[in-house]
Amino acid sequence: MQAVTQNTQTHCPNLKYSRNYSLRSYNVKMKSKFNPKHPLLKKMFGELENRASAARDILKKMPQASVPLYVLNLSKPPGISNPPIQIASGVLIKLSTEHFIFTASHAIEEYKDYPVIIGCEGKFHFLNGDRFSTGKGASGTHQDDPLDAAVFHIQKDQVTDDIKSCALNLEHLDLTQPTGVHLHIATGFIASRSKFYQRSDRNPIDVCSFFELDSNEYSKLKLNESEHVALSGDTQIVINDTWQTAPSLKGMSGCGIYIIYGIPQDIKLSTNNESLRSAKLTAILIEHRTKTSLIKAVVGIRIKYHLAMIDKFLPHIGAWINEEITKIKPI
Repeated sequence: MQAVTQNTQTHCPNLKYSRNYSLRSYNVKMKSKFNPKHPLLKKMFGELENRASAARDILKKMPQASVPLYVLNLSKPPGISNPPIQIASGVLIKLSTEHFIFTASHAIEEYKDYPVIIGCEGKFHFLNGDRFSTGKGASGTHQDDPLDAAVFHIQKDQVTDDIKSCALNLEHLDLTQPTGVHLHIATGFIASRSKFYQRSDRNPIDVCSFFELDSNEYSKLKLNESEHVALSGDTQIVINDTWQTAPSLKGMSGCGIYIIYGIPQDIKLSTNNESLRSAKLTAILIEHRTKTSLIKAVVGIRIKYHLAMIDKFLPHIGAWINEEITKIKPI
């Protein structure tokens, strides 16, 4: 199980959003039956929070690529009486001269006939383009698709300056197979906090720090480390030294999961070499297992599957990716 320290309404001006949005942070730690007010545990939690805070500082230096995804009731005219409804999150990516949204298939499949609406730099953007998805599960839907990856290819004439400024590029992507366990951060949008005012997007970004599960726990969850990322995701958390129920992550499906290099989650290991610190988009959040699993876990699908779909359906972009990968220095 896990404990969480919460920083509510913490303004982070260096986060690359032009909007003055509040940043809510959840630092996730393993929980056993203990008193969270015990001095030794408070000291340990303090060190873990310092590491999570340092990891969040790395993300502040990167483009804020996570965006909320919305749908609109097409039977009603647009306007404040018919506000967009947030259904998921996604990540803006630029590859060569093209722009994409990486997200989760299950979150958008029932809206395949709807235009994609994203919130970016305080405005709604109505987008058209091609959608690529991994295969459906046994149910005939993506609800039981073990990969659950989706890519939306944005039409060039709809790529605004706002979208360009927020998109990640190839050097921000984790193109390796990480070894060991790492601190991870997910950035997305919890649906219960979605806000709007007339035609402007007022949705605050949520930044959640998670600790990765070990190989034994991956096996118990029947997950493959080469395909998935499994993070501690219990529903019981500590806020202000008190056990509480964690907020629902509904709306975070499709958000980006970043692996943090140079800040070990093992507090016995040093974090002194700041030159080794970096963050890379490694996966897209597809599931929060809380009911049927003994191990509560946040699960992500590695972005190699999103890149593979681009390679399949847009081979000229795939060729560009393969060429550019050879120029990127490994971590």
